[in-house]
Amino acid sequence: MVFAVSPAGWEPVEIVHAPVLWATYVHAVGVAGLPVLDADGNMHFACFSEYWATQLQAQGWLIQARRLPELAWPSVDDALSGRMAGCQSTNHAHCYGELWQCSACRKTVCFAEGTDNQPDLCDDCWVKDYALRVAHIQEAKHAPC
Repeated sequence: MVFAVSPAGWEPVEIVHAPVLWATYVHAVGVAGLPVLDADGNMHFACFSEYWATQLQAQGWLIQARRLPELAWPSVDDALSGRMAGCQSTNHAHCYGELWQCSACRKTVCFAEGTDNQPDLCDDCWVKDYALRVAHIQEAKHAPC
């Protein structure tokens, strides 16, 4: 789960999962005799939340976590706008997580930027890199023998 942290508190922003992790969750909840889905066929959030709270504690995330810098949201206006002070992204309107620096352009962005397959690149640099890779593949396909 990804949370936005502001002076107003924690707000769930996104639930990200991979098929393997989902299968592990379904198995663990089934073994415990707990429901995966509620009566309407929706994910049973109470069981889901409890499972992940237990996982976070078992993996030591609570001990290793660190607080965001006090100046991450320097004013109420910034917090209400959803933008984190220092985030240089032009690709999203709401920030979350922490600030990090793109390894290619050195731009400082928040966790709303980035991809799973190249987590060190901001969205702009990933698009440029992807376009170059696609062009290279196309050139290779059309190269004379």
